[in-house]
Amino acid sequence: MDLYVYNLDEYSSDTRQGNEYAPIWPFRLAVAGSSDSGKTTMLINLLMGDAKAKEDGTRYILCDEIVLIGRYLDEPKWQIVKDFFDDDESVTFEAISYHQMPDVEDFDPKIATVVIFEDLMDAPKNIQEKITGYFTHGRHRNISAIYVAQRFYAIPKAIRENVNYISLHGGHGSLSDTKRIIRQYTNESDSLAPIIDELTLSREFIVFDLRRPKTDPLSIRV
Repeated sequence: MDLYVYNLDEYSSDTRQGNEYAPIWPFRLAVAGSSDSGKTTMLINLLMGDAKAKEDGTRYILCDEIVLIGRYLDEPKWQIVKDFFDDDESVTFEAISYHQMPDVEDFDPKIATVVIFEDLMDAPKNIQEKITGYFTHGRHRNISAIYVAQRFYAIPKAIRENVNYISLHGGHGSLSDTKRIIRQYTNESDSLAPIIDELTLSREFIVFDLRRPKTDPLSIRV
């Protein structure tokens, strides 16, 4: 039987990338790091790009809507994001408690939505199961989902197994945790783990791009 390769990109060319290194839409991203590790700074930059800093700047993720779901929604860091998007009529920003989390099916697939789950790793099981649906089915509703936690292995397994990007920051786990993470993506875990730990402790962050082949030098990058 002959098999043919069809170019599906012809039907899904909306990458929503404002920067060549931004995640390819739709994406599923896990972000792990302790408090003050820079993970929120990374997220704010990912959402706003250099559009706030430069007159001719651009956002790195060109979505239509951003929904923040969490506990501490009135923190100053998110007020910066809200104020920025309040001035941008092309994007809406909404912050809601996890108790009011909508179902995945409630989203309009014609609208490109980023949904951020912050500091919910100890939320009840039924909440975690609902969040998992965003990572397993969200792409069908044009959703890109981001799960933010202090420890990578505190993220529910079903979510970890469905992400295609990982961003590791300082305090994301022990050295053995780091080895366990990168062992899935490279055979050099023993030599790379100490380097990654040192970089993250210096407030750098490491991105694993799981869409790329392991042999691609950009599959793991700072």
